[in-house]
Amino acid sequence: MLDQLCRHGQVDLSLKVKGDLEVDEHHTIEDTALALGEAFEKCTTDKRGLMRYGFSLPMDDALAQ
Repeated sequence: MLDQLCRHGQVDLSLKVKGDLEVDEHHTIEDTALALGEAFEKCTTDKRGLMRYGFSLPMDDALAQ
């Protein structure tokens, strides 16, 4: 998903994540997504010109509506 975000959003992204992988990857992935979302929110105070996906998003073999 990060690759898709960078490719279609034309964003260069480099992450270094340290988490509790011996317990479960889910929490590390969730915390990474939350931190990335907060970072994008902080750097996009002026949202003019930003384009959104809309109400449906085809990904691989799935379509969520």
